[in-house]
Amino acid sequence: MSQRVPLALLGVGTCRIIGRPLRPIVDALERALPDLPVDLKKTDLGTKPHDYLTVAMVNTIIFFLIFYGLFAALLIRVSETQMAQALTVSIAYAAGVALLVLLLFLRYPKIIAGKKSESIDTYLIFALKEMLLQISSGISLYNAIVNLSKQNYGSVSKEFGLVARDVNAGMPLFKALEQLADRNASIILRRTVWQLNNAQRAGSSLQGAMRAIIDDATADKRTRIHDFSQELNLWGLLYMTFAVAVPSIGLTMMIILSTFGSSGIGKTFFIVFIAGCFVMQMALIGFIQTRRPVVSV
Repeated sequence: MSQRVPLALLGVGTCRIIGRPLRPIVDALERALPDLPVDLKKTDLGTKPHDYLTVAMVNTIIFFLIFYGLFAALLIRVSETQMAQALTVSIAYAAGVALLVLLLFLRYPKIIAGKKSESIDTYLIFALKEMLLQISSGISLYNAIVNLSKQNYGSVSKEFGLVARDVNAGMPLFKALEQLADRNASIILRRTVWQLNNAQRAGSSLQGAMRAIIDDATADKRTRIHDFSQELNLWGLLYMTFAVAVPSIGLTMMIILSTFGSSGIGKTFFIVFIAGCFVMQMALIGFIQTRRPVVSV
């Protein structure tokens, strides 16, 4: 079942009708983005690449028109700019915003796949430990997957539920597990599926394979935490620079230097400078948050 694309003002059905004249552009984008089908497969959007690109193009044009009207109105009413100049400048501003929106649409499948991967990695190690306990007690791999699908392991239980559904529909277990790996970006989950299938094909002990999987996943999680702790010193220093040093010392130095020149620092420059520092702080906070490894206790 397809989900609505975030930021999209119009859905897939409406965009298919409106976007028919844009078919050549959409086809060109689809050829230029060969990885898009793989990225969409790893999300829960349930949208075909051509339809997704149509939604992206149509909504980008809508955002362009909206911001074009807003910028033109602001320039004419607030800045008292002449209409011809305001309309020309507004095209450039609105085009810049539309380009950012389009890039965000094109990047979004990777973003949502990464969020889905983080959600899976949060509970995967705990789910694998319970799977090991069940297999050690004599329960088959399929029944262990069914039992985990009924537990409260978030996205892991959901994905295992899809595996159980595919097996009940007649699909071999190894094939259902391969599809599980194909539709998820989690490296730990994909590695888990490969080792389980290799153990099944080789006829080796599943318990040994599960222990190796859990040890590797735990070591990988510890490595990520250690690497993040090393990086955090640098990001903390950069944040303090833009939060304390640049607004205070930087602005003081510019005021002093401006006294030697003919131009001073006006109210507009002061507001833009503070706003720029605030944006940099928010960007750093967001970047640090994306680098933080997902840990659940």
